[in-house]
Amino acid sequence: MADADGYTLVQVNSALSYAPVLYPNPGYDPVKSFVPVGLLATWTHVLVAHSSVAANTLQELVTFAKANPGKLNIGSPIGNPPHILAEMLRMETGTDINDVLYRQMPQLITDFLAGRSKYTSELASQSFR
Repeated sequence: MADADGYTLVQVNSALSYAPVLYPNPGYDPVKSFVPVGLLATWTHVLVAHSSVAANTLQELVTFAKANPGKLNIGSPIGNPPHILAEMLRMETGTDINDVLYRQMPQLITDFLAGRSKYTSELASQSFR
């Protein structure tokens, strides 16, 4: 931990803001402990489906998921932004989609391409409506 002397910078991603939700005591307050000085980059996430899935749009996916609770799997790396986005997808749409968590991306990609995980949120949209 660096001294709060104004001479230390940290480059962070969105994990800084949601860690307090995942961990009981992360040791900092994401709002009070840091002062933003600039935005370095932005990016968009997209949701992709295996070619064997009948849904071609997000609405078709949500309709299918609601009609077939617990029958879809969504793969994401544990604790990363795609994992949080998958949780948001379920919450925002009221769907019952199984979370398949991976420690590493290579296994997630292998399972996705083989059809074992029908959706991946490594590329998941932040807008679910």
